[in-house]
Amino acid sequence: MRAAFAILLAGTLAIGVFSLWQISRLNASIASVYEQGHVASRAAEEVRAEVLRASRAQKMLLTATTAKERDELGADVSAGLASIGQALGTLQRYADPADAGDSARLHAFSTAVGTWSTHLRDFVTLVRAQPLDLSQMNWQVGTQDVSLLVETGKLEKLVAELVKTRGEKSKATLDASATIFSSSFAMIAAMTAALIVLAVAIAERVVRRLASQLGGEPALAKEIAADIARGDLTRPITLARHDRDSMVRALAEMQTGLAATVGEIAVSAEAIAAASGEISTGNLDLSRRTEQQAVALERTAASMEQLTSTVRQNAENARQASTLAANASAVAETGGEVVGRVVATMSEIDDSAKNIRDIIGTIEGIAFQTNILALNAAVEAARAGEQGRGFSVVAGEVRLLAQRSATAAKEIRELIGASVERVANGAALAHDAGRTMGDVVRAVKRVTDIIGEISAASDEQSAGIDEIGRAVTQMDAGTQQNAALVEQAAAAANALDEQAQALKALVGRFRIAA
Repeated sequence: MRAAFAILLAGTLAIGVFSLWQISRLNASIASVYEQGHVASRAAEEVRAEVLRASRAQKMLLTATTAKERDELGADVSAGLASIGQALGTLQRYADPADAGDSARLHAFSTAVGTWSTHLRDFVTLVRAQPLDLSQMNWQVGTQDVSLLVETGKLEKLVAELVKTRGEKSKATLDASATIFSSSFAMIAAMTAALIVLAVAIAERVVRRLASQLGGEPALAKEIAADIARGDLTRPITLARHDRDSMVRALAEMQTGLAATVGEIAVSAEAIAAASGEISTGNLDLSRRTEQQAVALERTAASMEQLTSTVRQNAENARQASTLAANASAVAETGGEVVGRVVATMSEIDDSAKNIRDIIGTIEGIAFQTNILALNAAVEAARAGEQGRGFSVVAGEVRLLAQRSATAAKEIRELIGASVERVANGAALAHDAGRTMGDVVRAVKRVTDIIGEISAASDEQSAGIDEIGRAVTQMDAGTQQNAALVEQAAAAANALDEQAQALKALVGRFRIAA
């Protein structure tokens, strides 16, 4: 069958190629007719028209009455000669180089045009140099005029012959085109008839092959396919004895396979519907438990926030207590330093009192010696009698003064002794106070350290509670997301159940054998 279709396609292609080739030949022939006939004829006619215009200008030059008129006629002649040159170029461009006669005629025509153009230019130059009065012109004008008329006649004859030749050549080309058309039409008609006969033979073979491949009439295959399309898979299909790979056999196998597949899908749809119902019920229970867990987490989060606030307050109080303890420690250290300075001052006072006591001892010794000396002076004054009376009075006064000094020194000694005893007691008390202040400073430092540890522990507790709070918040967010996912899963389970029901309905459209 493929070979037959290939032959048919090759024949069609051959006819198409041949037709295109003949059409191309015909088109080239028509183009040649147009180019060599019409265009060349128009160029020849243009030469004829310019020759006639030049002849009229020749006559008008002889009768011109002004130099301006002669100049205008001379310009017309020059323009006409230029147009004739262009037309001659067109004729030469569309000449048939294979036609020797046409080339000879065109060469003779070109020579004649050149001779005529030379005579015309000479005539125009000669006339423009003559007086305006015709009677006063040189006899050469008449001679040149006659010669130009002769050349013009020859040129007109050649133009007429060229136009006639171009017409005959165009007619010959048209006749050749008609011949090409007739032969092409006959050839295409014959090839088309042969191709039709071949197509009929191929169609007959194709019909037989299709009937064999269908496995029966096309109407039977159509009915079987229509029953399957309606979902009726119970139709019995009878196959030919030697049918192995026909379309009817394929339809029968498809019917059997579809029946088995539809039965399995029906069973699966029942199972999916039951499973989706169980999933939906489980999702509802999970949704309720998730909501309860979310509520409990919200309460826990609120309690954690309160606990966080309390711990932060304790940490703040501990920091304030630590600050106060540090201040107290500083004050105690300052008091200890002051007590130390007091102890040092009391020691200095004790040393000064001891020095004063030594000085008083010296004063008592001096008073005792003074008293002895005064007593000796009184004895010596008594021995002197009347002469030593005044000295005796002075000695008595000195003795009295020495006694008073001794008494005063004794009293001072007693006072100094009492003062030294009190200073010693004060120094002892100051030493005791210094030791006590040291103990207080150490105790305050210990309290400060303990409060600092409490503050650090409170900060760590606050940070830990913050972490717990964030974890609880994340757990709450996760629980909320889980709740949303549970709702989505419930919706998906409902959708799955609906799709399972729809699948059961679709499967129900098929009828299969029990």
